Amino acid sequence: MPQQRTAYIINSMNARGHHISSIYMSGGQAKNRGLMQLFADTCSMPVVLPKDSGGAVVLGAAMLGRYAAEAQSSDGEREGQAERLWNIMASFVHAEKVFKCAKMKGAHSWS
Repeated sequence: MPQQRTAYIINSMNARGHHISSIYMSGGQAKNRGLMQLFADTCSMPVVLPKDSGGAVVLGAAMLGRYAAEAQSSDGEREGQAERLWNIMASFVHAEKVFKCAKMKGAHSWS
């Protein structure tokens, strides 16, 4: 099951010092509310869906373009790249729906 593989990857990365605390989903699979809830429950973290999941590819290209433009002006400075990319993503993506895991809320949050 894909959600179990995702949970394994997230747990492995977090055990090695990363801090993954939510999952952002888009595309066709994001339309399946039951699957999104299953991901949230299996991974024990919120699954966030954007307002426009169909435009995710275009939005991703715009984010990378902005990141490249900012990197060009920073004289190749590598420190803080991940945080800059995250901040760009956060400024572009506005959540429409968040599925909380049952452990966090005590019940499914499909509304």
